[in-house]
Amino acid sequence: SCIQNGINVVPIHIFSHNGLQFLLNSVDYCPGMQKYLDEAKNQEKVKDILNDFYNYTNDTYGEYIFKFMNISWEKDPNYLWEDSNLYYICDTYIADYFSGRDMPHIKNTGINMDDFYYHSLNFSIIDSYYYNYGLPPTKASYIAVSPIFRTIFNYMDSRIYINEHIEYKDINSSSPKYVIYSGHDSTCAAMDVFLKAEHNISYDKPEYTYSQYFELWEIDNKYYIRYLVNQKEKGFYEYESFKS
Repeated sequence: SCIQNGINVVPIHIFSHNGLQFLLNSVDYCPGMQKYLDEAKNQEKVKDILNDFYNYTNDTYGEYIFKFMNISWEKDPNYLWEDSNLYYICDTYIADYFSGRDMPHIKNTGINMDDFYYHSLNFSIIDSYYYNYGLPPTKASYIAVSPIFRTIFNYMDSRIYINEHIEYKDINSSSPKYVIYSGHDSTCAAMDVFLKAEHNISYDKPEYTYSQYFELWEIDNKYYIRYLVNQKEKGFYEYESFKS
């Protein structure tokens, strides 16, 4: 939204990459996660989703991708069946397409640029949701969201009780308004999978500039959380109930 509208948002507080690590889907940060990631990837429905996508990718876009990647299909026929290869192709293409780059080396292959853009977005969903977290609910998504939700609730608790406890533990202002965390689609995906399981909130495509909001409301001395995706309300919940 900021990029699209040409505005600059100045946050009150930002998270340091070295200070907080939310990407627990990476076994570098959470070695115990590997077991649950394997379980997620090995679900039969997830395997079916992946196989269907890889088949469609090879049949529909294979000749174009091999051409603009300058790779021999005969020498490396399994190239587009590797998740990491397809991830980097699609991720780079989404960013370049959204930024308005001409990409003549891709366009000259004859590929339909718009169709491949949406195909890349679909892979972003598959990679972020199913490949990392499986179908909800999974232990992988529960573990992945625990640090970021704990951080969100710590900030909100500090704001709620700021007049009672003059210890500004987690906030840098006596009257904080908002906190911003910028991350990857996989972080948003874990939260979406969790919220789908707990509150039956529908998924949205994690397109470029995808955003989630957790607003703290006070109404008649009671507190509530309003959850929005891309500025559209998804749900309104009693605070303590949502937190629990």
